[in-house]
Amino acid sequence: IIKIVRASMKMKVVKVDRKVLLTRSIGFSVIAALYCAFWTIFDPPNSQANLNVSQDKNDFGETIVSVSNYCDSNSPIWFMVSFACQAFLLIGASVLAHQMRSAPNAVNDSQELAVMIYSSFIFLVLRFVVYTFSGALLGEHN
Repeated sequence: IIKIVRASMKMKVVKVDRKVLLTRSIGFSVIAALYCAFWTIFDPPNSQANLNVSQDKNDFGETIVSVSNYCDSNSPIWFMVSFACQAFLLIGASVLAHQMRSAPNAVNDSQELAVMIYSSFIFLVLRFVVYTFSGALLGEHN
């Protein structure tokens, strides 16, 4: 968009090649799909059960035990790479929003993009905090 806006200010014709746009979009999607496939192949999810013994008793006098199941990975590197990729995408989006701020209002989506970047950053931080405090970063498994 920035390239188009700059060319339009100089009254130049801009040719957008759909093949290049589709190739890049599909390329990034294939990379993401391959990453998920490699993650599943080389480190398949392990079903883990978290048992929580309560002090409550049922009608028969038996202690109530709650079970929560979750999937876990053997290596924290997969999560770190996904955090790094999301941070990289947020940095790229921030650069794009900064470049678009001087574009005409008809194509200027920098404010909407900034709100999406902000909310995505908050979710990234929350994911990292939950991941860190769950003990997964330190390799603590139940």
